[in-house]
Amino acid sequence: MNDQPRCAGTGGYTLLEVLAYASILMLIMNLSASVLIGTKRLHTLGTLAMDRNEAIEDVARDFREAVRESAATVDFAAGLPLAPGTVALTSKAADGATRYRLWRRDDAGRFYFEIYDVRPDRRLTLASRTVYSPSVNVTEFSLTRDPQTALVSLDLVVDNEGTPRSVSRTNHFVAALGAP
Repeated sequence: MNDQPRCAGTGGYTLLEVLAYASILMLIMNLSASVLIGTKRLHTLGTLAMDRNEAIEDVARDFREAVRESAATVDFAAGLPLAPGTVALTSKAADGATRYRLWRRDDAGRFYFEIYDVRPDRRLTLASRTVYSPSVNVTEFSLTRDPQTALVSLDLVVDNEGTPRSVSRTNHFVAALGAP
């Protein structure tokens, strides 16, 4: 009998096995990259939508509060920046001043809520200014007052730029003048 050990093949992989493993690894890496890119895009879109919704809710809250504290809508007031498309409400403050609440948009597309006080000596002062988030790109807005009731409505058309839905979204807010 022969005492020599049998030659059991060399250790390692054949060229075909290495190519098969490399192609499987490339496939897994490609799928992983696609999932990562898709997840990042969805996260970004979700964050933009949440920011836009929060900013619109801020506009709604400020509008309802301002209408409740106001007595009337105005089309003209001396010294105020009432450009076409500006929404203005008025009321009397406790100290006798006339208070104006304005919503307006500037040339850069920013949407503002400003409160002006006209003191008894006729001096106009800016009491506060809120600039809403840039994610609220208001393309148009309008104020409507129902003549039979004290209801005032604000319609905002917000551009959905950066989202898969390209149609602008209209938001409709209603509040009553002088409501408690």
